[in-house]
Amino acid sequence: MNKKVLAMVGVNNNNDESPVKNAQLVDAAVAPVVETLQGKRIDVTRDDQLRYWSTYFGVTPEQLCQAVRTVGPWARAVSAHLK
Repeated sequence: MNKKVLAMVGVNNNNDESPVKNAQLVDAAVAPVVETLQGKRIDVTRDDQLRYWSTYFGVTPEQLCQAVRTVGPWARAVSAHLK
């Protein structure tokens, strides 16, 4: 038996419709992977993290370091700052 997960399907953030209406049980193998930035800390002193997060946000390592200096090391705050 295939594992099923609850996934948001066709969620449109441009209206007032509750996203819960769009929740469906889907096969775990095809469910979209959603990564949350909540609670993730960016350590710009580590080369591997600097490379990872720079690529993740699509910025240069220097831009990432500046963002961390400005808003702190939490990925969610950095993400909001870089948008």
